[in-house]
Amino acid sequence: MSKTDFRFSIGLPAHFFGARMMPGAFHQLTGLPAEAAMDTFLPLESVFTDFDKARFFSLTFDEAQVYFKDFFRKRIENGLRRICIRCCLMHFLSPFPGR
Repeated sequence: MSKTDFRFSIGLPAHFFGARMMPGAFHQLTGLPAEAAMDTFLPLESVFTDFDKARFFSLTFDEAQVYFKDFFRKRIENGLRRICIRCCLMHFLSPFPGR
């Protein structure tokens, strides 16, 4: 978020964790512009249809952290593969120097 909004109530006890991404990382993982998530509530399942919200919320706090990290670790690994493949294809499809 570009700024934090502290005007909300929280029921206690409560546990929180989240992920902050640089705009380029958000776009690479989702294909959406970063502005789509800035200062906006964006449910994960609306972006990642394979995110199992029911399973996530059935886990303990520690298990949910592991699930969340693993989910994004797989996304990042797949994204890096796509970027590498795209770069390789662009390299091989570009004209030879001097022609």
